[in-house]
Amino acid sequence: MAEQWPELMEAGAPASLPARGAQDVEALRSLSALSHEARLDAFRLLVHAGHNGMLAGEIAGRLGMRQNTMSTNLGILARAGLVKSRREGRGVRYRANMERMGTLLVYLLGDCCGGRPDLCDAVVHSLRLSPAEDAEGERAAEPPADRTSAA
Repeated sequence: MAEQWPELMEAGAPASLPARGAQDVEALRSLSALSHEARLDAFRLLVHAGHNGMLAGEIAGRLGMRQNTMSTNLGILARAGLVKSRREGRGVRYRANMERMGTLLVYLLGDCCGGRPDLCDAVVHSLRLSPAEDAEGERAAEPPADRTSAA
């Protein structure tokens, strides 16, 4: 890390972190929910789908998973506050909760760079780009692909 981010190494780490509070617990819940491959893929797919979201069955189909397994994973994301759901007839439509994701990012970057926010400019700039473009204006990677066709 020292070669990659020498400015961060100079800024130094805090001597100790404060006791865990409600924000820490919420961040841990969100990060834990995203730490599973299927849930991360589902969340990324929902981010890509935008405000309209997707039905649970559509998400399962796109990711090549059984619907009941996907519903369990979507429930974990919902309890972490990362997705919102709305019943539509016999189905449930899910969409990414970007407000919650923004709160998580602010939490993670809150003490960025040892009090030198100028060192985080590249990260902040990349967050301001449209989700479909990267820092060079190139199209971002497509959402997660169907796992059943990868074999």
